[in-house]
Amino acid sequence: MKKYPHSFSVVGPGRVGTSLALGLVQAGWSCDTIVKGAGHGSSKELRRHFPGTSVVASPSSLGAGFDVLFLTVSDDRIEDTASALAGKSGIHWKGKAVLHASGIVRVDALKRLKALGASVGAFHP
Repeated sequence: MKKYPHSFSVVGPGRVGTSLALGLVQAGWSCDTIVKGAGHGSSKELRRHFPGTSVVASPSSLGAGFDVLFLTVSDDRIEDTASALAGKSGIHWKGKAVLHASGIVRVDALKRLKALGASVGAFHP
């Protein structure tokens, strides 16, 4: 039987990212890290909703303990965010999945992470 990943992180916890994270936690998944940006609620509020989760302010502080990474940043920031993450040391991308939540942006925006071994895709909730 195939083992499905049960640990995730979110970059960009706005409405989509936070709703997705809440749903996954309710389904039994473990949230490793939430990378918040300006305007994405307070760290205190996010920690209240996701106890035990690391809440950080920058993609450079993303932990490596996830199986699936959801990029729920604005469409115009997906490729730059993926590129910044590709340059981060300490994360071995092989065996990890990275999904962006845009209905417009092509999966090619994640090409640098794919080149490092990540499985990439897109979904629009």
